[in-house]
Amino acid sequence: MGKDNILHEDELLRIKTLIDSANDIAIISHRNPDGDTIGCNLALRYYLKSIGKNVVSICADKMKDYYLNFEEANLFVSDADFLQFDLIISVDISSSHMLGFDDLEVGLSIDHHISNTKYAKYNFVAEDACSTSFLIYQIFKYFSWPITKKTATALLLGLYFDTGSFMHSNTDFETLHVAGELTKLGADKMKIVRILFRTMTLPQIKLWGRILEKVKMTENGVVVSVVTIEDVKQCGAKISEVDRVIDFLNMTEGGKLCVLLTEDDNGIIKGSLRTKNDEIDLTAISKLLGGGGHRKAGGFGFPGRIVESATIKILPK
Repeated sequence: MGKDNILHEDELLRIKTLIDSANDIAIISHRNPDGDTIGCNLALRYYLKSIGKNVVSICADKMKDYYLNFEEANLFVSDADFLQFDLIISVDISSSHMLGFDDLEVGLSIDHHISNTKYAKYNFVAEDACSTSFLIYQIFKYFSWPITKKTATALLLGLYFDTGSFMHSNTDFETLHVAGELTKLGADKMKIVRILFRTMTLPQIKLWGRILEKVKMTENGVVVSVVTIEDVKQCGAKISEVDRVIDFLNMTEGGKLCVLLTEDDNGIIKGSLRTKNDEIDLTAISKLLGGGGHRKAGGFGFPGRIVESATIKILPK
């Protein structure tokens, strides 16, 4: 993944022109936000505010509580009057569906998903990048924008999340080099590790135990588990606390790919996909199911409910 494949001068100059000509800017993170989309949003927010822009960070869905430990993450809003903005920027969002808002005119999309549908007026998409935060870092470096400690922490958060703590196959020399540069600039690595990987509530631990207890593997190596609303209630947990348990399912010996199906309060079943098999492309599978993602990780959703018996059944809503 060389820099020549990531940076294109005409696109970078267009990004700067769009930002320079706007005063009121919205930055949108994708639905069911993760560390990459949140980290990118915060990094851009910090810089744009520092140069006098009016900035609003927006996400249609509530973020997991532990992300609120990052500075200004509590200032995200779930909706806004989009007509007030001169520029709407989406970060780490592959399709208009993942915006969470209908008929939105996005001026600039910055993303790394191979499944990006080019829905914005201007699309800065580099599918070879390990994360969108990697792209945001490249933009900062190209224009010599200052990277403060909190900006470095936000960008490192994105790198950590989308590389699975640098364990996924999308981690290469440049990924580690950027992580090192961000650490040198003051990124709080231990804060990220503590919040993302070393802190769980007791109800969350109970919920994970229930999910792991239900795991089944098919004859062709598909590892499956489910989470119902009743599971969440009985454990006293939050639906958001299923986050990251799928990485444990992906460790199953003999498993080719894993699927976690989760009910939510709105009658939607959300599916998460993971694989460590280089011959399986989850991008195509996720897209087939109406979702999106990467070769090794994907997601989708559809109306319905889960009924558990000797076998797992999914019924229409």
